[in-house]
Amino acid sequence: GVREIYPPGEESGGIVVPAGDAGALATALEELLTDAPRRLELGRRARRRVEEAFSLESVGRQLRDFFVRRGLSPRPAP
Repeated sequence: GVREIYPPGEESGGIVVPAGDAGALATALEELLTDAPRRLELGRRARRRVEEAFSLESVGRQLRDFFVRRGLSPRPAP
């Protein structure tokens, strides 16, 4: 699931290292601990990604679109 949440590159705010590669994890953590501007920028990008892809509104739109594509109409709100 991590690769789906954080697509390739740091644009989404995440850093993905190869599974089982302790050296790559240590390097990534060291970079984040020592580079405050990069750490803050990744945090901003991650927040934007969460708001765009996983907010209640976004998930609701995704569910609605899923049902509509299958010819099902969502029930109107009471």
